[in-house]
Amino acid sequence: MKVSPTPQPTTLQSQFSCETTLPFLQAACARYTNIMFKHGQPTSLEGIQRLRFVVRNSTYVHTVPNNSGMPLPQEDMREDYNLTVTKNSATITSTEVWGALRGLETFSQLVYFDFDIAQYVIYQIPLEIQDWPRFPFRGVLMDTSRHYQPVSSLQQLLDSMVYAKFNVLHWHIVDDQSFPLQIKAIPTLWEHAWSVQERYSQNDVTRLVRYAAERGIRVIPEFDGPGHMGTAWGTDILPENWNKIRDCNHRCPPVGGDPCDVPCDPTKNRTWVKVNAVLTEAAKIFPDTYMHLGGDEVEEACWKHSPSIKQWMQQHGYTTYTQLYEYYIRRAHKIATARGKRCINWESVWVDLTTQLPKSTITD
Repeated sequence: MKVSPTPQPTTLQSQFSCETTLPFLQAACARYTNIMFKHGQPTSLEGIQRLRFVVRNSTYVHTVPNNSGMPLPQEDMREDYNLTVTKNSATITSTEVWGALRGLETFSQLVYFDFDIAQYVIYQIPLEIQDWPRFPFRGVLMDTSRHYQPVSSLQQLLDSMVYAKFNVLHWHIVDDQSFPLQIKAIPTLWEHAWSVQERYSQNDVTRLVRYAAERGIRVIPEFDGPGHMGTAWGTDILPENWNKIRDCNHRCPPVGGDPCDVPCDPTKNRTWVKVNAVLTEAAKIFPDTYMHLGGDEVEEACWKHSPSIKQWMQQHGYTTYTQLYEYYIRRAHKIATARGKRCINWESVWVDLTTQLPKSTITD
């Protein structure tokens, strides 16, 4: 940041506006007008009349599906920008629209309402800010399985993330406590939500992904497995003795009657019918390149006491339960990657499987 050794204030003119031909940035400016001008419109007759945008590359590589070419943030998006403010002008120069968005946020934070003169003021000009992210992934995790949040609350979260320039919402949308997401191929799955009102339709997801994209935020969903599936995915995918063996379901207190550490049975065909349906539909409504597949905290005792799992392992030449764990991880990866996704897993998956993980795996 460069500031003049003899800084002076400037005001925003009564006809203040943004200068850009890009509809994406025009919409952003309309939002920020409401954020900046909480005390009415500017009334000054001098100072800055326009905030000018210069975007060097306005071609969108990724776009929101079925949304008339609206840009979609991805891991390779450029968020660098240069903001210059003088007494009578303000300009944001960026490589892509994402940098322009970050620059607009910075500009809005420079604007103060001076109650003594009843004007919107920017102090310490002329100034120049050159800014770019140190980390391309700056995320917030929201768990809506254990603690349901309505779409309006998630939108408020996204709005708050923008202020600090976070760019990824890691949405832990389902877990063994509840399954609030609509899966059309298995319409009974979201019956395991906390209530009929605490659900997310696929239209809700589409609206939220768009809302996030408008703010330069990616949405990465998580579908944890083989642990953290429990009864929320249906008891038909659990080991046959899950509710009889103390070692299988005693390690953490049940919430709402759902044991919180019973893994699925990876040897059951029904398990893969559900996993395939969920990941296939999720890949369509969550357009980000990445999908989080969890993989942590798997209670192998649930498998050790299952005669059918032992028999399956013998038939397939498996001698350890870590191999069965790896079998689930690899098969889930195969489903997700076949649908164009790169997979993320928790660190414990790497600790247990190390080099047995597919080389494209991202460890979180």
